[in-house]
Amino acid sequence: MSLLPIIVGISGKAGAGKTTLADILVDLLPDAHHFALAETLKWKVKEEFSFTDKQVFGPAKDDICHLVDQSTGKSLTPRDVLIRVGQFYRSLDPMFWTKACLHRITGSLSWPSVAFISDVRFKNEAFAIKGNSGLIIRIERDPALLIHGPHENDPSETDMDDFTGFDMVVKADDRAQLTEVAKNVANVIARKSADAGLR
Repeated sequence: MSLLPIIVGISGKAGAGKTTLADILVDLLPDAHHFALAETLKWKVKEEFSFTDKQVFGPAKDDICHLVDQSTGKSLTPRDVLIRVGQFYRSLDPMFWTKACLHRITGSLSWPSVAFISDVRFKNEAFAIKGNSGLIIRIERDPALLIHGPHENDPSETDMDDFTGFDMVVKADDRAQLTEVAKNVANVIARKSADAGLR
């Protein structure tokens, strides 16, 4: 394959259905793959701090772990650690995690025709995707159905709130609505693929 993949970034609050939408789209579209900007971060934190899969990828992410903030004595959760490590690397290079993800997408000899990135949380990430001729989708959901917690005012949850470059803004409160949204998104991507000469 000579053409680069179509990259589609998905943005939304915690619990909006970003991962679910990406998974549905991968099932709908041939040769589509699901990526996450945080994937490299999660594997790194898992290895360096001896976390389990459940602690970084699953339901134990918000449970108190064995680590303690050395300056305050506060017990930490794996999510706390992920946020802190992610912010540290971004303080050195704001595009660190974005570059790592884009390299995973295009760095192999056989990349997918469509790549979904299901955790676009910052404007610079969105601009990087759009700079690669990609699309950015925003999922809006009833606030009562979102995941509320101590990190909901973190920049990773709020930075995209005033972004004006979304290619699509969709509303979905359950899986059935996400499935309908996915069908519409798949049609848009199919047209874009045809325009780019992909079949």
